[in-house]
Amino acid sequence: MKKILLFTLSSLMFSCVTINPSILKPGNNEIPKRLHKLEIGKGETTVIRTESIKSVTVQKDYFTILERELEANVFDDSRKNWGYLEYKIVFNVDNPTSKGRKYFIITNLTGWLSFIFGYPVWEIEKTMEVEIGIYDKNETKLKKYNIVATSEPKVVTMYNMSTWNPDMSTWSPDRIAGVEVTRDIIEKFKLELENDIDYLNKQLEAAGPLGQ
Repeated sequence: MKKILLFTLSSLMFSCVTINPSILKPGNNEIPKRLHKLEIGKGETTVIRTESIKSVTVQKDYFTILERELEANVFDDSRKNWGYLEYKIVFNVDNPTSKGRKYFIITNLTGWLSFIFGYPVWEIEKTMEVEIGIYDKNETKLKKYNIVATSEPKVVTMYNMSTWNPDMSTWSPDRIAGVEVTRDIIEKFKLELENDIDYLNKQLEAAGPLGQ
């Protein structure tokens, strides 16, 4: 009985991941040359366009990271916006890993008893593809970036698979993976953007700032 109790407690500790709010803070990796400040979202469209994600909470996670990273590490200190940046999620899926498939087989062989005690039932990797478009004030597309990223494997258990309450410090593996992938995508975007800064700023200046 004591062994079962210890197993249960250790499983609970293993499955519940406490997240610090700093996970949404921007990094310190700024690009050498800054892009003129842009309005996030194009015209009347939403800030982050997506077909596959319906959760408002998750979209807020993505937007928070995107907005903070752009302001801290990409945009210059212009008072006016010179155009638009559109961030469109075109592909978003959680794929089981080989270890995840083994977890699922074990769960079924034990009649889901291991699942009740917090043993991993699944392991996922999130893959996301986004399109990032840069537009001048006339909504003329100046550049488009297609970026794909995959998260590190995330373990799914009974005690973390449904934790989506934004007021809780314990997040679901899918939500954590989404934050991780978004950060990776933004870093890749910054690397590609560095080669286009001079061209983009020149085109934005030619069109002029918003409202002028």
